[in-house]
Amino acid sequence: MSAALGRSRVLRDFVAQHHVIEALILRDVAERIGHGRIGIFFIFAEPLVLGAAITAINSVMHAGEFAEIMMFYSVGYLCFYMLRNMLNRAGMVISVTQNLLYHSRVTLLASFVARHIVEFLISITVMTIFVGAAILFGARIPDSPIKMISGFLLVMLLTQGLAFLLASLVHEYPAIERGAHIVSYIFLPLSGIFFILDNIPPPIRDILVWFPWALAIDLLHDGMAGERYKYHWDIPYILICIGALHVLGLSALRRVRDTLALD
Repeated sequence: MSAALGRSRVLRDFVAQHHVIEALILRDVAERIGHGRIGIFFIFAEPLVLGAAITAINSVMHAGEFAEIMMFYSVGYLCFYMLRNMLNRAGMVISVTQNLLYHSRVTLLASFVARHIVEFLISITVMTIFVGAAILFGARIPDSPIKMISGFLLVMLLTQGLAFLLASLVHEYPAIERGAHIVSYIFLPLSGIFFILDNIPPPIRDILVWFPWALAIDLLHDGMAGERYKYHWDIPYILICIGALHVLGLSALRRVRDTLALD
């Protein structure tokens, strides 16, 4: 009887948090859109325009099929776009959410998850547009869309754990926020966003394979290019890193939550 009551309570709490996250997603989208409907356009305009610019620059710099270059570099940029936004906005989430913590169901975790879901959906939508356009221009259909989406999701989860830690540090030491954006740019040479991991010389590659973001993006590249390259992704290792980052990040957020003064 007590076990059944416990399961029922857990289910109710899960459903309640689901509704809270839905409401926070709608709130975040409404803030981004603003009062005019044209705001919907601007949500997607930045990644679309910058993704197109990255494609144009690299099509000039690198020989090869324009459509293949378009798919590779636009998808890589959108991974970076999502990662950058999650890290750059991490510091503000706690202060923005603080007034909502009066509601017993609203948590810092729910606020972060809602914002990260929005970032993921924006990036995956624009990625779909670019991949579709590349196919129309003659690019090969991705070998495994499931691997592509899985790699994208793993990048999001890894970055989410890091965002928890970064937000906690910014809350404790506000001066860190000024340099927080630098963290995202460190990922450019380390993550494999704009290169195939197997093309890197072995001594350097042997170091990069310990960086879980590089392995998650390697999975994405596997889904995009298939058997054209050799891949090095390691799902168990990536999941261990995700778990470790979330344990550390959630512990840090809990300490922050305990110190917040709800005036």
